[in-house]
Amino acid sequence: MATKKPAAKKPAAKKAANSVRRLTIKTVFGALKGIDLSAGERKLFKIAGIATFVERGDGDYGPWVGLRGTFAAVNADTGEIIESTRAIVPGGEMMCEMYEAQQRIDASATLRFSGDVFAVPRPDDSEKYDVVYRPIIAADASNPALALLDLTE
Repeated sequence: MATKKPAAKKPAAKKAANSVRRLTIKTVFGALKGIDLSAGERKLFKIAGIATFVERGDGDYGPWVGLRGTFAAVNADTGEIIESTRAIVPGGEMMCEMYEAQQRIDASATLRFSGDVFAVPRPDDSEKYDVVYRPIIAADASNPALALLDLTE
């Protein structure tokens, strides 16, 4: 009697990414109102991207600095992956200024970055918090085509 071979296991499917108009705290993690920080700081999400343009504006919460390019984020609680062509990185003003300075030298420069975003309780007020960006890799503002030229020599 012939024995049946067990069916081969299919590789685990990669989670499909959701697409949003702009990556923000609200579109990646959700509303922070009432967030529990009694145990200390809380990781909200990881964000990475390649920016090609800096945009600035004024909103309900004051001035903001955003990026255009290709971005992805992962919600720290749910693991949900979210993609967008625009991102507002909390605390990313210095990174954007570095990138703008590099673009004045080389208009083809891009900004590559990756970091974690945390809600951190303020030591003087248990009801309030700051949102902090901590880089995983150092932000790099350069022209990637120049690096490719180095490979061809």
